[in-house]
Amino acid sequence: MPDVRTSNIPFTRKNLKVFIAGMLVIGLGYVLLSIPPADGFLSLTMAPVLLVLGYCVIIPVSLLLKDTCPSSNDGSATALGTDSRKTKSYAHSHRRR
Repeated sequence: MPDVRTSNIPFTRKNLKVFIAGMLVIGLGYVLLSIPPADGFLSLTMAPVLLVLGYCVIIPVSLLLKDTCPSSNDGSATALGTDSRKTKSYAHSHRRR
């Protein structure tokens, strides 16, 4: 019987924290967008910057971010989860002959 405590879910607690931070930044952007006057600094400049930051940077990073594998201590896994050994082995196994 497989161990129930181990899971292969790629979305970890770290991803969830970054995702929630992105949602908060987006929410703050919409709140600042609604503050009058419409031509003020907050609604004209700061709100769009926060919205773009949330939608285009923080949310995608939260989806791509992977924890480093605790069993791999050689430093081959990076913060975004790309392992050069896996990439090379995939490229070699799918090479045209």
